[in-house]
Amino acid sequence: MKLENLNPFHRKEEKLETYLIAADNPVGKKQLRPIFRRKRSGEVLTREQVSAIKRGRKILRREMKEQGLKRRIDFELTATNMGLYFDKKGLLWPFFLWLIKDNTVLKVLATTAVLTTAVTVSVPVVQQVIEYLTEYIDKIVEQRVTEYQEKEVDRFTISLSDDMFNSGFTLSEDFTFENATSQLVAMSVEGVPCISIRDIPLDVNEGEGQYPDNSFFAYTFYCRYESTEPDPINYYWTINITNQTEIPMVDPETGEETIRLVSDAIWVMVFEDNEMLFYAKPGEDGKIEVLPEREYDPETGEEIKPKLAYEGAPMIDFSKNPESQYEIIQDGEYFDYYRIAPQNYLTDTVVANGMMLGVEPFDISKHDPTVPYDPENPNGIHKYTVVIWLEGDDPECTNELIGGKIGLNFRIHLEEDMPDGVYPDDDEEAEEIPDDTPGMEELPEDTPGGEGIPEE
Repeated sequence: MKLENLNPFHRKEEKLETYLIAADNPVGKKQLRPIFRRKRSGEVLTREQVSAIKRGRKILRREMKEQGLKRRIDFELTATNMGLYFDKKGLLWPFFLWLIKDNTVLKVLATTAVLTTAVTVSVPVVQQVIEYLTEYIDKIVEQRVTEYQEKEVDRFTISLSDDMFNSGFTLSEDFTFENATSQLVAMSVEGVPCISIRDIPLDVNEGEGQYPDNSFFAYTFYCRYESTEPDPINYYWTINITNQTEIPMVDPETGEETIRLVSDAIWVMVFEDNEMLFYAKPGEDGKIEVLPEREYDPETGEEIKPKLAYEGAPMIDFSKNPESQYEIIQDGEYFDYYRIAPQNYLTDTVVANGMMLGVEPFDISKHDPTVPYDPENPNGIHKYTVVIWLEGDDPECTNELIGGKIGLNFRIHLEEDMPDGVYPDDDEEAEEIPDDTPGMEELPEDTPGGEGIPEE
């Protein structure tokens, strides 16, 4: 988005500039309202400021629509950054939202009492009533927001920080950017089964928006940078767990109670400009949860060839680091057998992070939305696909997780130091896994063992 076109736009530059200056001028007449005076950042505005802000908002709204930016949230963010806003009222709107939710006689009487008091009682008394009701209504609104967040626990969202949006970044789930925005929200997927990484379709990164499969979640979107500044810019991203179901468990032998989390068996795959990495929670020992597990002979210390392995290497053709995430454990006549090694979650609530360096500004003269995205010529646009599934080969994937929910957020921001340990060590090991997992196949006995695996 070219902010210079929003403030101002062609011939209306001086007019909008005039209203912006007037909105910041505190000299003028007092508002006539005895109560509910218009404020900005807690300061009471003059009548001239109120008029300038209202008019400036109308002009800005019209200009943004002409630019194709029609979402209310984009307008409010831009208007706020330009000073064209009022503080939200602390009483009226939450009070009436509360009123219309349940139209009881008690609430009608409460409304009548407030309106009568506002007319008949002196201003100091009314202000005290307002303060009391504001505090009470704020608690109700907070409760409603909490209830809403609980309902939204399983949503996946992509969002830009305010600095990103103000710098000219926008998001879109299609390459045309006809509906550019600062936030994307994907539909939740319910009743997902346990699947294997080998069940992820090879074309999962080829579509746009949400992938049409209810056995896992996948979403593809684009991030674009527009600016008149010629210098490239860096940005960073993180995938965060925003909320998830906690499942209490009791050990039948010890009676000790523990908490299981849905994220214990959730695996996440990220394509960045068509290059893929995948992530999972580490084992209980903190090491990478490789599949199949590593086992060693207690007498010789040599690694024992596993009974199960992956036929071929799932998604290896798209891998950014195939050497660290795939290991050949046995050669075959037609295909090889592999062990896979996901990268560890960074923390209990941060799945992964990354950075995009040297992003050049978008040039509309070089953009052809009818041609597939080319990562070799990004032109200020970068493509992402996030895949989330319940990994059936993970030893933590048990029946107790059935019915659980999880919500994640892909957050893009500027100028943040990357934490250490983004990429795990290649030689880390994991807890053992059961032999009846769905994604791996039994190794044939008439083929030699692979590297590090003794031959039979």
